[in-house]
Amino acid sequence: MGPSTEPCGTPIESGEGEETDVLIRTAKERFDGKLSDELMVDMDKTLLHAEMLGITQEQALELEKPKAKVNAVGDQVAKLSALMLNSSVHSRRAKQSKSPSSKYLILQECYISRAP
Repeated sequence: MGPSTEPCGTPIESGEGEETDVLIRTAKERFDGKLSDELMVDMDKTLLHAEMLGITQEQALELEKPKAKVNAVGDQVAKLSALMLNSSVHSRRAKQSKSPSSKYLILQECYISRAP
């Protein structure tokens, strides 16, 4: 009794009828030992690459949410920077910052505002 090809089953309904049939035929031929060693090595490499790609896609999907959050925070920072640069307070400070005494006051204000 030779190896049975029954475990390979019938084509799966996936909307890719011909491709699925080819995959099943290829699996049956490989199972029956009709493929050359070179083709089996190529198939193994292809399956390995597909598996690695699947892992990469999973990891990419997991990183999408944090990436979106980082992008949102970056957008907020850019908006706040633009608002700050366009504010009258910033303009006054920029003009005053040329004198040494005003630099000291600005640094002191920054330090006080950061204190707990």
